[in-house]
Amino acid sequence: MILGKTLPQISSGILTLSLIAMAAIIFVDWQEKPKAPSNLPLWKKLVSPFEFILLPVVGFFFSALPGLDTHTRLLMGRYLEYRVTEKV
Repeated sequence: MILGKTLPQISSGILTLSLIAMAAIIFVDWQEKPKAPSNLPLWKKLVSPFEFILLPVVGFFFSALPGLDTHTRLLMGRYLEYRVTEKV
């Protein structure tokens, strides 16, 4: 079996399963969250469902970007320095 020929079907199946799992997580979160207070601003109520969509973006900025910065520093010959601070 040639992996390159079946890769689109395999990746499609994985992404479909991931989407189903994400929908289940969103549903469970929606069911388990307490009701929002009535004085909550409208923009917070509208932005709340998009928190799951923004997870990959936040993950990129907090995990992949620092790793990319570190690898670029090492590539350019600027080594990482760890400075030990004095404890009070």
